[in-house]
Amino acid sequence: MTLKDHVLLTLYRSFSQEISGEKLAEEWGVTRAAIWKAVDSLRKDGYEIHSTSGKGYALISMQERLCLPCIELSLQENDRNFQVFYENTVDSTNNESKRLLASDVSTPFLFLASEQSAGRGRLGRSFFSPSGGLYLSLVVSNFPLLSGGVRYTAATALAVAQALESATGEEISIKWVNDLYYRGKKVCGILTEGIFDMENSRLSHLVVGIGINLKDVSFPEDIKDRAGYVPVDPEKKTELVIDIVRNIFNYFSSIEDPAFLEGYRARCFILGERVQFTKNGRTLSGKATAIDDWGGLVVETADETLTLQSGEVFLEEEVSVDFQLRPDTLGDRDGDDHFD
Repeated sequence: MTLKDHVLLTLYRSFSQEISGEKLAEEWGVTRAAIWKAVDSLRKDGYEIHSTSGKGYALISMQERLCLPCIELSLQENDRNFQVFYENTVDSTNNESKRLLASDVSTPFLFLASEQSAGRGRLGRSFFSPSGGLYLSLVVSNFPLLSGGVRYTAATALAVAQALESATGEEISIKWVNDLYYRGKKVCGILTEGIFDMENSRLSHLVVGIGINLKDVSFPEDIKDRAGYVPVDPEKKTELVIDIVRNIFNYFSSIEDPAFLEGYRARCFILGERVQFTKNGRTLSGKATAIDDWGGLVVETADETLTLQSGEVFLEEEVSVDFQLRPDTLGDRDGDDHFD
């Protein structure tokens, strides 16, 4: 870590409490002038740091920014090789994560951004990603290859829901398989992609992309009636990231045990409801009756009982442009495998 990272970490851990420049200088073996330069740089980055003559510096507000060294150190408790990367704006955190993998960055790592210029959702759709949201991709390797890969997406959805509930004290619900809702509005989408190793004919990595709306913004016309935001205190964004990733690690470490799906089922609001979906080019409807032990959705139609392992469903009373435009194929456009 740089001196700037060390100063931010120390001030963050003593949030709102004054720490003398002399103490910081002694702690890191530098001059007080070097500490002042680090603090000045942090201020330019947007961190609100007050200083009082004779008392020192105090971090007063993060201004919606993250404490990246805190995230990295905390997650290194799970894996000492864990790395964190950040950019203000990228096309897509999943895309950038794939570029990092191609440049031989080791896993696990987390890529974060404050804004995406070309965020991607499922089925090749765009994902509205304005400034002020939380956009991240977790990249892991050495995972069990399950016959029902949707379980990874379900585990991620539950992990994020629980982290948001801890941050807000309010209930988060799940629409199968990967959308999170708060007070009846969609606030989070998840895109889990597999990277295929052609040489060894196996899946080598999972890229778990998560986008969360955290601010009240002007949503595009086509989604404004169903998109919302979850009001997380900006000062809690760093802990929210840590909680999300730790929850995911926890579920992925025991992914072959379906016990966690009870938490997913309890939050899945379409169970017991009539839904509409497309399968093999046909538009069908039925009652969503269960989530199986792989995370698949069990639907009873007039003619048969089906288990969906991928795709998208809508409550029958929903009017959705997305459903009308839904492509018949579930294949990824750039060759990666989707686990949703």
